Amino acid sequence: MDRERLMEIIDSNGRFNLPTVELELLADHLVANGIGDIADLKAENERLMKQLETAVVLPCKVGDTVYWLYAKGATGWYNDIRVCKVSSISISEHYIETHSERTSLNDTNFWGRIGDNVFLTKEAAEARLEELQGEQQ
Repeated sequence: MDRERLMEIIDSNGRFNLPTVELELLADHLVANGIGDIADLKAENERLMKQLETAVVLPCKVGDTVYWLYAKGATGWYNDIRVCKVSSISISEHYIETHSERTSLNDTNFWGRIGDNVFLTKEAAEARLEELQGEQQ
Protein backbone atom coordinates (compact mmCIF):
# COMPACT_ATOMS: atom_id res chain seq x y z
CA MET A 1 0.00 0.00 0.00
CA ASP A 2 1.38 3.40 -0.83
CA ARG A 3 1.48 6.54 1.23
CA GLU A 4 -1.52 8.16 -0.48
CA ARG A 5 -3.73 5.10 0.13
CA LEU A 6 -2.76 5.06 3.82
CA MET A 7 -3.62 8.74 4.06
CA GLU A 8 -6.98 8.07 2.45
CA ILE A 9 -7.78 5.22 4.86
CA ILE A 10 -6.78 7.23 7.93
CA ASP A 11 -8.63 10.32 6.73
CA SER A 12 -11.79 8.38 5.82
CA ASN A 13 -12.12 7.16 9.40
CA GLY A 14 -13.15 10.66 10.45
CA ARG A 15 -12.03 10.23 14.07
CA PHE A 16 -8.68 11.88 13.64
CA ASN A 17 -9.44 15.00 11.58
CA LEU A 18 -5.73 15.58 11.02
CA PRO A 19 -4.33 18.50 9.05
CA THR A 20 -2.71 17.39 5.77
CA VAL A 21 0.85 17.87 7.06
CA GLU A 22 0.23 15.64 10.10
CA LEU A 23 -1.58 13.10 7.94
CA GLU A 24 1.43 12.95 5.61
CA LEU A 25 3.83 12.54 8.53
CA LEU A 26 1.73 9.72 9.98
CA ALA A 27 1.54 7.94 6.62
CA ASP A 28 5.31 8.33 6.16
CA HIS A 29 5.90 6.90 9.64
CA LEU A 30 3.66 3.92 8.95
CA VAL A 31 5.35 3.16 5.62
CA ALA A 32 8.80 3.52 7.20
CA ASN A 33 7.76 1.01 9.89
CA GLY A 34 6.61 -1.65 7.49
CA ILE A 35 2.88 -0.92 7.40
CA GLY A 36 2.26 -1.78 3.76
CA ASP A 37 -1.34 -2.88 3.49
CA ILE A 38 -4.67 -2.82 5.29
CA ALA A 39 -3.86 -6.07 7.16
CA ASP A 40 -0.65 -4.49 8.50
CA LEU A 41 -2.59 -1.38 9.50
CA LYS A 42 -5.20 -3.46 11.37
CA ALA A 43 -2.48 -5.52 13.08
CA GLU A 44 -0.67 -2.35 14.18
CA ASN A 45 -3.95 -0.93 15.48
CA GLU A 46 -4.57 -4.12 17.51
CA ARG A 47 -1.02 -4.00 18.90
CA LEU A 48 -1.45 -0.38 19.97
CA MET A 49 -4.87 -1.07 21.52
CA LYS A 50 -3.33 -3.87 23.62
CA GLN A 51 -0.65 -1.45 24.79
CA LEU A 52 -3.35 1.02 25.81
CA GLU A 53 -5.13 -1.65 27.87
CA THR A 54 -2.08 -1.94 30.13
CA ALA A 55 -1.17 1.74 30.16
CA VAL A 56 -1.02 3.50 33.51
CA VAL A 57 -2.70 6.88 33.71
CA LEU A 58 -0.84 8.94 36.26
CA PRO A 59 -2.75 11.38 38.48
CA CYS A 60 -0.08 14.04 37.92
CA LYS A 61 3.06 14.60 35.91
CA VAL A 62 6.57 15.86 36.56
CA GLY A 63 6.42 19.61 37.04
CA ASP A 64 2.87 19.65 38.47
CA THR A 65 2.15 21.40 41.74
CA VAL A 66 1.09 19.12 44.60
CA TYR A 67 0.26 19.70 48.25
CA TRP A 68 2.32 17.73 50.75
CA LEU A 69 1.31 17.15 54.37
CA TYR A 70 4.33 18.07 56.45
CA ALA A 71 5.29 17.36 60.06
CA LYS A 72 6.59 20.75 61.17
CA GLY A 73 8.74 20.62 64.29
CA ALA A 74 9.37 17.54 66.41
CA THR A 75 5.72 16.53 66.86
CA GLY A 76 5.80 13.62 64.43
CA TRP A 77 2.26 14.55 63.40
CA TYR A 78 1.26 16.26 60.16
CA ASN A 79 0.51 19.86 60.99
CA ASP A 80 1.36 21.86 57.89
CA ILE A 81 0.86 21.81 54.13
CA ARG A 82 3.71 22.53 51.73
CA VAL A 83 3.28 23.41 48.07
CA CYS A 84 5.80 21.47 45.97
CA LYS A 85 6.63 20.66 42.37
CA VAL A 86 6.86 17.01 41.39
CA SER A 87 10.35 16.10 40.16
CA SER A 88 9.85 12.33 39.77
CA ILE A 89 7.15 9.67 40.05
CA SER A 90 7.56 6.06 41.16
CA ILE A 91 5.00 3.32 40.64
CA SER A 92 4.92 0.21 42.78
CA GLU A 93 2.43 -2.60 43.10
CA HIS A 94 0.57 -0.80 45.89
CA TYR A 95 0.90 2.93 45.35
CA ILE A 96 2.09 5.87 43.28
CA GLU A 97 4.77 7.92 45.00
CA THR A 98 5.97 11.40 44.09
CA HIS A 99 9.26 13.07 44.87
CA SER A 100 10.20 16.72 44.93
CA GLU A 101 13.68 18.14 45.04
CA ARG A 102 14.48 20.98 47.36
CA THR A 103 14.22 24.33 45.59
CA SER A 104 15.99 26.47 48.19
CA LEU A 105 18.07 26.04 51.32
CA ASN A 106 14.97 26.61 53.43
CA ASP A 107 12.93 24.06 51.51
CA THR A 108 12.60 20.33 52.12
CA ASN A 109 12.59 17.60 49.54
CA PHE A 110 9.91 14.96 49.98
CA TRP A 111 8.68 11.52 49.03
CA GLY A 112 4.99 10.98 49.37
CA ARG A 113 2.12 8.82 48.27
CA ILE A 114 -0.74 10.26 46.27
CA GLY A 115 -3.84 10.26 48.49
CA ASP A 116 -1.86 9.50 51.63
CA ASN A 117 0.24 12.59 52.31
CA VAL A 118 0.40 14.13 48.83
CA PHE A 119 -2.66 15.66 47.20
CA LEU A 120 -3.43 17.24 43.86
CA THR A 121 -5.54 20.06 45.30
CA LYS A 122 -5.14 22.29 48.31
CA GLU A 123 -8.71 21.50 49.35
CA ALA A 124 -8.03 17.76 49.43
CA ALA A 125 -4.84 18.30 51.46
CA GLU A 126 -6.67 20.57 53.92
CA ALA A 127 -9.48 18.04 54.34
CA ARG A 128 -7.00 15.20 55.02
CA LEU A 129 -4.99 17.35 57.44
CA GLU A 130 -8.16 18.24 59.34
CA GLU A 131 -9.12 14.56 59.46
CA LEU A 132 -5.70 13.54 60.78
CA GLN A 133 -5.65 16.31 63.38
CA GLY A 134 -9.04 15.11 64.61
CA GLU A 135 -7.55 11.62 65.09
CA GLN A 136 -4.67 13.06 67.13
CA GLN A 137 -6.99 14.49 69.76
